[in-house]
Amino acid sequence: MTNSKIVYLWLLILLMANGWRCCYCCWNEERTALLQLKANIKYSTSGDDYLLSWGANETSDCCRWEGIVCSHTTRRVIELSIIAKEEKLSNGTYTDDILRNWLFNASLFVPFKNL
Repeated sequence: MTNSKIVYLWLLILLMANGWRCCYCCWNEERTALLQLKANIKYSTSGDDYLLSWGANETSDCCRWEGIVCSHTTRRVIELSIIAKEEKLSNGTYTDDILRNWLFNASLFVPFKNL
């Protein structure tokens, strides 16, 4: 084999390896939208990160996050299930009361094509 063929072979292997990893991840715009949604619903006073599995790094696959279901073929989010735990706040109210009156930004759901 000539040197140029070896270089092309290595480039092909690298591209395939990178593509393989990306093909099975969620869509970037949906990952970004989920992280914005997480920031919008953060209300816990106990310091617990409610959606701990929702990682902010670029390699984190949102299809594997808690409460997220993705299509097996398109890798788009098709189901979102967020269940909040009840917590008593310092002023005596409960987080359920706050969530009952919560007004969220509906535009956060625009990136989800299959939700």
